[in-house]
Amino acid sequence: MAHGYLSTQENASLCHRLGIECVYLQPTAPPDHTYTNWLQQRDVTTDITLLQQQIAEFERLVAHYRQLQLQKQKQKQLDPLVAKDDDDAFAEQAQNGEKEETNWTPPSGLEGDDGDDDVRLNQHPWQLTVRKHGLSIETGIRTFSDLVFFLTAPSSPSTLLIGSPVSDPGKHLQRLMPMWLLRRGTFEIIRQMLDSTSSKSANATKRNPLLLTAAPATLDDAALNALCLPLLHALFACHFSYHVLLHRATFYAWFVDPVDASDLISSPVICALCAYALVIPCQHTRQLVLRDQQEAAARAFYERAHDLVCFDDVSMGSLITLTFMALFHVKTYNRADAALYLDMAFRMRHLWLDDGGASVSSAPEKRDPRMQELFKRVHWAMLRVAVSLEFMANRRGVPMDVSKKRATNKAEATPQPHPVARLLREQHQQFVRTALPDEPKRVQATLRMHHVTFEMTKILSRFIQRVRWGKSDAIDVPLLTETEADYAQFYAQVPTHLRMDLKPLLALTTSGNENLPAALRRLLDQRFVASDGSVRHEQLPKLFLAIHYVQGLISLYEPFFPDLQDAHRARLLGLLDEQGLPIVHSSLSSSSSSKPVDPSSDTMPSMTLSPSSSSSASSQNEANQKPAPPLLPQSPQPSPPLSPTSVAMVPVQQLAHERCTQAATLLVFFLEYTQHLGFACDIDISLLLSPWDVHLRNACLGQEMNDAAAFLSTQLISRARQSLLQCFSILHHGCFFNFAQAPLIDYFDHIEHTLCASLHRSPSNPIYPSV
Repeated sequence: MAHGYLSTQENASLCHRLGIECVYLQPTAPPDHTYTNWLQQRDVTTDITLLQQQIAEFERLVAHYRQLQLQKQKQKQLDPLVAKDDDDAFAEQAQNGEKEETNWTPPSGLEGDDGDDDVRLNQHPWQLTVRKHGLSIETGIRTFSDLVFFLTAPSSPSTLLIGSPVSDPGKHLQRLMPMWLLRRGTFEIIRQMLDSTSSKSANATKRNPLLLTAAPATLDDAALNALCLPLLHALFACHFSYHVLLHRATFYAWFVDPVDASDLISSPVICALCAYALVIPCQHTRQLVLRDQQEAAARAFYERAHDLVCFDDVSMGSLITLTFMALFHVKTYNRADAALYLDMAFRMRHLWLDDGGASVSSAPEKRDPRMQELFKRVHWAMLRVAVSLEFMANRRGVPMDVSKKRATNKAEATPQPHPVARLLREQHQQFVRTALPDEPKRVQATLRMHHVTFEMTKILSRFIQRVRWGKSDAIDVPLLTETEADYAQFYAQVPTHLRMDLKPLLALTTSGNENLPAALRRLLDQRFVASDGSVRHEQLPKLFLAIHYVQGLISLYEPFFPDLQDAHRARLLGLLDEQGLPIVHSSLSSSSSSKPVDPSSDTMPSMTLSPSSSSSASSQNEANQKPAPPLLPQSPQPSPPLSPTSVAMVPVQQLAHERCTQAATLLVFFLEYTQHLGFACDIDISLLLSPWDVHLRNACLGQEMNDAAAFLSTQLISRARQSLLQCFSILHHGCFFNFAQAPLIDYFDHIEHTLCASLHRSPSNPIYPSV
């Protein structure tokens, strides 16, 4: 029906004539201006209140950062060890005729001291004006130079706009080389073992470098033959299930099953793997041979492999034999022979790939598709040899020289990496290991974990090479921030079946929870322990990847640790000489002859130190030992108390300290938890030494707790001292050493006695397992 809209009743007759229903419109009411004004006033009042709160917060932050700047100026005047400002560093280098090899040049107008900086910042104070249509801020910035200066000034409020104190793109960071006491001390012992092995090898192999240098074996052929299959089974079940250097089914089909079971020692491949099985830190292979016969058995297997291998036979068997002979020499610290057999193995892989040079024996192998996967995995075994040789030459790990002279030394020629290392780094995608259908899920996840770990290492490699081995102490901030961002982003993109969420665990380490180990264990049990109490093996690669990632976090920040005079304490404890080198001795066996302690002493001791009790404990230990060169100063004195102003940290040092402490606390617990799950064989000692060095620094040994509080909080010091004891527990319950590492065992025994004396605690059983 049609409707008519009328404004008056006079027009109603027209609607009646047309048959249209009339609808009368009501007049519109005038707006309620009173209500509208009230709403507007309420909004303005809310905005003003919020603005006042923001201004108050802004003023508080500005005052806070101004106070930090004043502390930095005091620190610069009182402590000559604190990193200089870039302007002072440039001036000092100009006076000494040194050149700073960096890409950064200070913008014009940046000359001057901190006082000039403050004048320039305060010359045009910021003004905040509330206007009708919003806010306006007058900053005094007129040119690009002003903007650059504002962004790079130490006391600039721009820090409020940046999430990290070290994300300033126009500055350098001062590298403060950490002491690395345990890692450098361990390497010094390894260097002594290398020199000892080299001298013995030179005297025994003057006629032929390929002759074996070992003593004759004492085990007969029947005993060696009976050990072959049990050693191989244990090797594949434990060590190769994590490192995945071979494929079990393919290896057995080609190199074990065709051999007569009564004469397995006639196979050079089997003998090479059995020799390797007895020198790796694996309790499953060691328990098959009596401790006093392990060295004889290992060298007997190696001697047979050496005598049986045909160096001219181009085959996969020869390639595997030469590779694991090289690994045997790595584990027994024979650097020259390890390099020799690695070169022969790498030459063999080229010949095996070359169709024209392939022998008749290698032709059937190349037709087996599984052999291609085995071939890829052998490359990773060769890489382990190459990496170990770089470490033995002190081109990996931590530098032995951490003095300030490193900043001005002329650059040395960097040795080229071994060809197998270049091959795997440049053509990595061609050698990515893939699980075969017959392998369990854990091996499949472990292979993916190794691939992710390799990529994470590549992200960190450039940064670590620069901060540890670079000759300049000035580190570009973007190098750190970009590396950290790439590292975190890469880990965040790892699939969830391999990645563990570490944020709640890292946060828990700083929560002040008095029962931190129990809290961490509850969180991890939810991930790795099934409801029936069994270990979820397929989830373990998550834990191993998290261990490597957290260790990378320590590597990122430990070069910027603030100086807590830990080197001074280490000298007082007899662990560091006046030149800053770790004190090691050619014979520390007297430590192991100390009187056994009561098992009840394994309980956690009081962490409060007393100089007198520390000295008496040290004297008691010395009284129980046989005569030996003095390991401690004759009259050790605790370091004097230091004022808190002498150890004030700049923001980047504070950040480095917090991140490394978090990571070290979590990493030690991860390693302990791995042992708790029953996987002590998969822990490399280098993973333990990184957090151990951090806790040794934070423990402030040699000082009373109240005096040490000038450096760190008493809660942090107490936790660090507990973590030191955790590290010794991991060392005692793990499997880290073989028969060739007796000097290392003596060294850690000496470290334990020294540190426990400082904590007035009796050491545990000095004989470490798996020897």
